[in-house]
Amino acid sequence: MYDKYVVFGTSGSLQQCNNVINYQMIDFCIEEDKNMKKYALFFIMVLLVTSCTNPTIETDVASANETIDILNNKVNDLTKDVEDVTKINLLLEAEVLSVTEAKDALAEEMAELEADKQLIAESNSPESALTGPYSGQLLMEAALDVLDAINHNDLIVLASYVDPTEGLRLHPNQYINTSTAVALSPTDIIDMSTIPTTYTWGTHPGSGDPLDFIITDYFAEYVADEDYLAAPIIGQNTVVSSGNMINNISTQYPTESFVEFHFPQFDPQYTGLDWKSLTLVFDVTTSIPVLVGVVHGTWTP
Repeated sequence: MYDKYVVFGTSGSLQQCNNVINYQMIDFCIEEDKNMKKYALFFIMVLLVTSCTNPTIETDVASANETIDILNNKVNDLTKDVEDVTKINLLLEAEVLSVTEAKDALAEEMAELEADKQLIAESNSPESALTGPYSGQLLMEAALDVLDAINHNDLIVLASYVDPTEGLRLHPNQYINTSTAVALSPTDIIDMSTIPTTYTWGTHPGSGDPLDFIITDYFAEYVADEDYLAAPIIGQNTVVSSGNMINNISTQYPTESFVEFHFPQFDPQYTGLDWKSLTLVFDVTTSIPVLVGVVHGTWTP
């Protein structure tokens, strides 16, 4: 019926339609061209949809996002670790500074102790002895025993070191006068808490007022006012304290030996003006040292 067939290209356009006998055939060709365009457009859309919803690509994107999240978490963890290390470093620096300051303070303390040790060594050397006939272990043991008795208020032991005839002279300051000093017998020492008598022990170095006390009050003020067993400086027959008042122990007790227990200071703000000493004077001409004097020393204006 027809000499030629209708042929379509890949674009869906009509290529040729030859030898068509009538207009009806032309309409048919045009209609077929429209259908082919629809089919081609549908095919392209399918390809586009298929390519956009490729499961492999979606999986890769999800995996990449997961990796990014992991890396972000690691970055956050590392940032926190850096902050922690910084804090630890600051703490260590503060600790190092504290240790350095403690080391410096310890070095200063050791230097002071070394100086005190040297002073004690010099005071114990024969060349440093004043007029005392004896210095050594026996004298030091007696002095320490007396101080221990004073600290524990052991009046019987204290009285055992006192000669019944000569008695124990008590001096409230280091400028002493053995002829006017109050002397206590061993019995007075043992019974001091029951003796109501008020004695004049001397005069105040600043005001010149008389120092009037009963025995127990005097002991509390001028004998047991500090723990002299803890004194950092000890001198045997050597005066280790220094103040405005003349120290005449060696001239008032020319044949006796003495031990001085000295605190160079208590409060640094007073720069040594609050020093105190207690000096025990012994007669060592006998086999057992005999306590003959107790001298209290302090800074005076």
